[in-house]
Amino acid sequence: SLNFTVKALVADNFFNVDADGVLTVKRGVTLPSHIVLPANAKKIAEEAFFKNKNITSVDFKNVEEIGKNAFQGCTNLTTITMTRVKVIGQRAFDITKIKVIDLPSTIERIEDGAFNIRPGVNKLNGELIKVTCRATTPPILGANVFSTGQSESTVLYVPAGSIDTYVSNWNREITRNFQGLISNGYKPLPIQ
Repeated sequence: SLNFTVKALVADNFFNVDADGVLTVKRGVTLPSHIVLPANAKKIAEEAFFKNKNITSVDFKNVEEIGKNAFQGCTNLTTITMTRVKVIGQRAFDITKIKVIDLPSTIERIEDGAFNIRPGVNKLNGELIKVTCRATTPPILGANVFSTGQSESTVLYVPAGSIDTYVSNWNREITRNFQGLISNGYKPLPIQ
């Protein structure tokens, strides 16, 4: 007969969530590469995961707001899963390796440089190639939200009935950072 002990990694081993649902990382912990945030976390504090090199993916569960610089400098972060996020703070995902972004229908505002993923800025950066925004009403954007370094392949997908509204509301962002839409007259593509 074999005796062994199984230990499970529980989110609360890594995080503190205050009464308002604001999540911070406990001091001195080593985070796993795949992060699943606790269900009671509603907001990620500013700089909560700043420059954490261990993280490769994050499941935001019930999070509605991601604070300023929350994942800035997480140079191994490639995958994010958002289902309820409403607000993404300034430079929240600056200097990461995220290539595909799928924004939920709940998204309302994305602040300056939130996805500043430009290969030329830092050799550690990835290259953003696809953004899907599921909101029928385009979220309010700050400046240079999707800085792609003029990537020729970056494309944007939005709900079919909202294409013209996105063109009108996001015109500067689209013509500046979605060069993969040139052949389509800078019109976003319909979500399929």
